[in-house]
Amino acid sequence: MSGVEIKGIKFPSLGVTESNPFSVNSTLCEQLISDQTREMPLQDIQQAKDPEMRTRFWELDRHFLFEPNALRDNGVFDTILERFSDKREPCAMKVKDFADLEEKVWLTYLVSHEHYAQFKKADLHFPEKDCGYSASNMLFTLIDMGFINATYLDSSLGHAYVALPFVMETSGEQGFIVNDPTSDQLWKNIPGPRNHTFVVFEDSFEYFTDFILEEKKHPHSVHFSELIADGRNLFPTNVVNWGLVNDSIAGWFDYIYPKLSDTFEEGEDVPEAILYFREAFKNPVKVDVCPVD
Repeated sequence: MSGVEIKGIKFPSLGVTESNPFSVNSTLCEQLISDQTREMPLQDIQQAKDPEMRTRFWELDRHFLFEPNALRDNGVFDTILERFSDKREPCAMKVKDFADLEEKVWLTYLVSHEHYAQFKKADLHFPEKDCGYSASNMLFTLIDMGFINATYLDSSLGHAYVALPFVMETSGEQGFIVNDPTSDQLWKNIPGPRNHTFVVFEDSFEYFTDFILEEKKHPHSVHFSELIADGRNLFPTNVVNWGLVNDSIAGWFDYIYPKLSDTFEEGEDVPEAILYFREAFKNPVKVDVCPVD
């Protein structure tokens, strides 16, 4: 495999020849993108508070959405609804071979990288406590690109990110492309990767970092969230897919995602996320990802 070119950026082959877990080296990728595009490296972008920037759209091949209500206000939701109105069930994308998998990994990473660059310009505190906005932006951008299998993952420990469940066409192996667009806020003892993107060939996965987000009571105010050292598994307790969002915001969008509680029958002592992914892997679909020129 010789790598892939996306938006004029040449990404190297990840050398995937077997079904072993792997991750993207985000530090090297940031330098690669900066060298080829002459854009400022992510760590050098100056943070600023620009209220208007959160309501604008930023192009990759589709849109980056910085306020949930922008979906309704700008009609983007209607466009997605027209294209995917019949795609409501949990699903996993079919992956032809390892080269196809690598291309989808690079697409996911590049969306996250571009999102990070733009959001950092819009939010003085990014990425701290911006996991929800960021994961929702990733979700809708990926869906709009054609990744109808994209999922928003919410951990009970207080962190959100995204994943793309997949099934290898030839072997039937199941796995995930996992992306965390605010991963660098989750580390204290060692520097953490930005836009952490990794792949596992399993029907579940583990995600460990240094931090979680925990609610604590303030003696003189309302609840506030505080990042604390921890290290527990951030595997999700809740999964949101296009079908749930579709049902939830056909008439409104208030940044309150639906839960899976009513989706699966009660009585089985299995986490809802596991139940969701079981159904997704039973329904592999071909995804038509919009070309990126």
